[in-house]
Amino acid sequence: MRTSGVRAFAHHHLAGRLPRVASRRPVLEETEELADAVAARTTDPVTRAAVYVSALLSCGWTREQLAALGFGRRLLDAGGAAWSHLSRLDRFPPRAAARALLITECHRELFDRGPNDLVWGEDLARADSRRPGFGDAATVRRLIADLGTDAERTLWYAVTALTPLRRPEAVEPLLAARTRVLAAGAPLSYAAEALGSAATDAMTPAHLPLALRLFAGTEPAEQPAEQPAQEPGQEDEDDEDEDERANLRYCLAEFLRTLDDPAARAAAARYDAEEEEREYRAVLDRLGADPAPAGRAELVRLLIDRVAENPYQGDLIKALGKYGDASALPVLTATLGHEHGAMQAYADRAIERIGGPAARREAVLAVLRDPAAAHRRAAYAAGRLGLTEAVPGLIGVLRDGSGEGRAAAVAALARLRAVEAVPDIAALPWTTGQRIRSRYDARLLALRQLGPGPDPARVEDLALDMVRWSVLDVRGSGGTFLRDLAVDVLALCDSPRATELVAQTLLHGTVRAALVRPLAERGDPALVEVMIHVIRTATDPRIRRLATEGIRRAAHHPDADPERLGEQLRWLRDDTTAAWLEPRVPERPGRMERLRRIAAAEEPRARAQAVKSLALLGTPEALELVAGLRADPSRHVRACVEGVLRGVPIADR
Repeated sequence: MRTSGVRAFAHHHLAGRLPRVASRRPVLEETEELADAVAARTTDPVTRAAVYVSALLSCGWTREQLAALGFGRRLLDAGGAAWSHLSRLDRFPPRAAARALLITECHRELFDRGPNDLVWGEDLARADSRRPGFGDAATVRRLIADLGTDAERTLWYAVTALTPLRRPEAVEPLLAARTRVLAAGAPLSYAAEALGSAATDAMTPAHLPLALRLFAGTEPAEQPAEQPAQEPGQEDEDDEDEDERANLRYCLAEFLRTLDDPAARAAAARYDAEEEEREYRAVLDRLGADPAPAGRAELVRLLIDRVAENPYQGDLIKALGKYGDASALPVLTATLGHEHGAMQAYADRAIERIGGPAARREAVLAVLRDPAAAHRRAAYAAGRLGLTEAVPGLIGVLRDGSGEGRAAAVAALARLRAVEAVPDIAALPWTTGQRIRSRYDARLLALRQLGPGPDPARVEDLALDMVRWSVLDVRGSGGTFLRDLAVDVLALCDSPRATELVAQTLLHGTVRAALVRPLAERGDPALVEVMIHVIRTATDPRIRRLATEGIRRAAHHPDADPERLGEQLRWLRDDTTAAWLEPRVPERPGRMERLRRIAAAEEPRARAQAVKSLALLGTPEALELVAGLRADPSRHVRACVEGVLRGVPIADR
């Protein structure tokens, strides 16, 4: 591709694209501004075009894709170096590195910022990991050497690339780099956690002594009774060091759990005990009780009182689930019906942790029976637990509950397959559970699973209203998604009006299995031509099989006309489907002649199906015709013939 065409190509493919980093302008807008700045400093067309190549690479294009489209090597080298911001890692030519340096300088002058190192490191490491041979010994040695650099980009790239490789020889260099960046402080200290995690992931059982030594070195320090006054900012640094120590200790404990060694098991058990004690003390600090509770029973009573007094305390609800007993279930059941969704979720988990699924079922049913409670979480839980006895309560929520509770009840009733709730679901307002003019209609989503139920006329009217609304040119009306959802519901309504609309959709619109399946299951002879159209136009073999089954059912319908069906099947123009139908529909004159013609067809798949259909007929004439195909040029057809002659049963498909 000529350099003059790169700009037009970039404009076509970058229009409307936004960068990965938030609060930034569109990619194309910044790229044009950068290209103007580069053009003011150089007349080299490759350098100016490389600005657009680097933008394409940053938006997901690969070097191989651009090369296949005709981008030259010099252009790709310069654009790749400008995108990676570190040309030596990809071993770009010096000229490409010089062009990339100019682009980077203009970028800094214009936008007063450098590249996002985290995003850059992840993208570049991911792209390199797909290269053949990446991860060999030479690459690992180079990455380990890069761990000793002070360049943020190089260090983050090395950490990101070494993490999935999990090479044992990189464990000690990773730990040494972690110690170095912690001692150096900002701006490299943010990589300490990633370095520690990568080191523990790469450990093997041979590193057990090292892991135990490190685990002992990260023991929580004893706090002295009197601490000297700290310098301004020193407290924050101490907190950061403590967090990094805790992160490494957690990673080491997870590694030690995987080892079958007494020392490793003892260290992991000690870590669990420390975490338990830390969480217990955190709960006591949150309670702020004076004096502190003497035992667990007193702690539980205090937690119950605090939660009953003020349910807006998620951490205390979670603590009650961990330390509580059956005495905490009443207050947790009341919290399950609280108006705040997060508190409902915390209470739901706490109830199951204390009493198991049985206690959760009782709490859910109690909340649904309470008209003054908030029913959102309880309704969702009823659906997930399969509580069919909760259906009356859920229907009551549809009639008298709030918007969020109604949406949850609709989802639960659909999950429970409660067909008796269809009239109440269809009577709900459109805004149930979402904003006005949302593309996601909770009612239609449920009715697509439940069907028309005992009130098909109301469901049909609702779906037709949604079809009319979706075709209006209204912003946020749902468009094709809402229309498809409504037509899926109409396909379940066995009425002339609904069937006609669905048939027109199949003939002139989108062909989907959700539309074909209900019509095929009815086996209506009036829909045979629609099924033939689906077979001829659908690309999905599952949809074609559904339409074929619809024709078979229509042929056995009491109102079927064999002569009319024979005329319709002439329009099929699919020898494979015609051969499959022949032994499965009522016999029509000329059956053997039609199968003989298909057995001589050009397509091997059609000839193989003709062999299977002749075998299903089982007449001497049919078997003689099968035996005459032993010398067929297709191996698949010959295998079918041998199977028929040996008496192998023929599958229905």
